Amino acid sequence: MDIALWSFFQDDFGKFDVNTLARIHAQRLKSMYNFLRRGGVYVRPKDKRVTYAQLLFELTQEEQQHVWTQEELDEVYADLDGNEFKSNRMNNAIKRGLNYKVTQDPTVRTIPFQSQQQQPSNVQNPTPLSQPSVQPRLLPFETPRSQSAATLQLSTMPQQSSAHAQTPLDVHAQTPPAAYVQTSPAPAQTLGWGKEISNAAKMYTEELKYSGTNGSFDYKLTIFYSICNRSDVPPEAYAKALPIMLMGLALNQYFNGRLANLTFEEACRHLCSFFEGPGLERKNLSDWNAISLKTIMDENTDKSTTDCLQILIDKLS
Repeated sequence: MDIALWSFFQDDFGKFDVNTLARIHAQRLKSMYNFLRRGGVYVRPKDKRVTYAQLLFELTQEEQQHVWTQEELDEVYADLDGNEFKSNRMNNAIKRGLNYKVTQDPTVRTIPFQSQQQQPSNVQNPTPLSQPSVQPRLLPFETPRSQSAATLQLSTMPQQSSAHAQTPLDVHAQTPPAAYVQTSPAPAQTLGWGKEISNAAKMYTEELKYSGTNGSFDYKLTIFYSICNRSDVPPEAYAKALPIMLMGLALNQYFNGRLANLTFEEACRHLCSFFEGPGLERKNLSDWNAISLKTIMDENTDKSTTDCLQILIDKLS
């Protein structure tokens, strides 16, 4: 049900075969298996005849994401031991069922639309009172209209009682002063891409966001580009969408440093320099110089040389 997590797993592990996955420690495979199921990606149950490597390999071979059934949803939820899914959609399906729709819920009250100009057939329309030829005073942010258009609007306006009458324009019998008339046209409304950015934000999980201390900014930026591409967020909207990939210290720095006033490239350079500047590079260099395959093998005497090599690669990456 989580298409984003399923797609990332396909991209990262699509070229792995069973033997390659089997070389990973079983505990790590189990953690990955549980993470996918809790995140909304269906992986069939584990039994004694199948390994975690085989289950994850089957997932990489899916052409389309598996569609959950209610029985599968209940089975996975029972394995969580009272914990919730990481997906709000999955938690909502647990409470209301997979087939729940708002329009079919009898507790949700809907009000049919009625035309404001609809009147009862047994009530006769009163004869409209004659209106004097007047001109409305235009507010500074309104576009001026012709006198005939303004007079027409006043003549067709429905009559209201004096206790509840609210007139949108302050009408005067004399010609409005020139200071109130705006001659320039109203500015055109710019496209905000709010829907596309909102869809991109829904695809993010905490693990995919950048906090300043949880991985490389360049790697998180690659994830950001991928999600924006899938959500149809254009490059000119990247600056506006940048906060959706941030959390924790990085998000605080975004607002404290007023990065919203910068271009997308400038904001990215600022974050990368702030959290991954020369100080971090020197620290990483010291850590890398202190790590070797021999030290890894000495610390993990129960592991094979291949496993120790994988641990070394993970620490250096």
